[in-house]
Amino acid sequence: FEAGEKLVKGLDGIEVQFGCGGFLGIQSDTLALRTSTVSETTPNGAAEQAGIISGDIITKIDDEAIVTFEDIRSTLRKKRPGEKVVVELERSNLKGEMNVLQVNVVLGRQE
Repeated sequence: FEAGEKLVKGLDGIEVQFGCGGFLGIQSDTLALRTSTVSETTPNGAAEQAGIISGDIITKIDDEAIVTFEDIRSTLRKKRPGEKVVVELERSNLKGEMNVLQVNVVLGRQE
């Protein structure tokens, strides 16, 4: 793991919290690393403050297409704490339909 990444071990396995460069404050369990589905947000982190929730699927950060958590990590490496980014995501509504949302996020700093 590179500097700025944080490894967290949970009951359901190992989770990786990404945060090189600008810090978004999201987690994914090991089974979802091949996707960009958020399993958890860091309390009071940048993602949570912007309204990103568990189950959201991140599809774009600024103009960078996102498919996996590795895409998120490589995109955030180019960003700095305090930088504003637009995160495009898909979220399921109560009827199970997917809605596309864009949220503005001020990236944080990993502690």
